[in-house]
Amino acid sequence: MPKKLILFSGITILILITTLIFTFYDTDKKVLKNDKQEQIINSNSLTMMYKTASGSGEYMVSNDSTWPQDGYVFIIRRI
Repeated sequence: MPKKLILFSGITILILITTLIFTFYDTDKKVLKNDKQEQIINSNSLTMMYKTASGSGEYMVSNDSTWPQDGYVFIIRRI
């Protein structure tokens, strides 16, 4: 009986050690790096964009701090 207990305990410990090694040891040694800088956009703010050409479907973000008073159609879109 004691020989079976020692054998069972040894196999259990061996399986446990093997599982821990494969779980926590990183064999690839990959280094992940993110060089991409993303602009943080506040979704609670308004953005003024101008159409670049009639019918082009392309818009340019305005850096103006005041809204134009005439000559523009204002369209509100939620993103």
